[in-house]
Amino acid sequence: MAQEIEIELKQLLMKEEFKQLKQHFQLKDADFHTQTNYYFDTPQFDIKSQLAALRMREKKKRSMGAHIKGTT
Repeated sequence: MAQEIEIELKQLLMKEEFKQLKQHFQLKDADFHTQTNYYFDTPQFDIKSQLAALRMREKKKRSMGAHIKGTT
């Protein structure tokens, strides 16, 4: 059975670096959207102790999805 592999890169950019990337890829402000993430756990951090996270993600102030991420 095929296994899906996800590779994620997170990079902190300075404002000027972000502007340069936007110019290089010819992106406009309308090409971007805002998303807000909400993370949940118990006061005892039971979810974190299982090396997992419970997140709800709001996109464009309309849609929301819940995700549980962790090790298998």
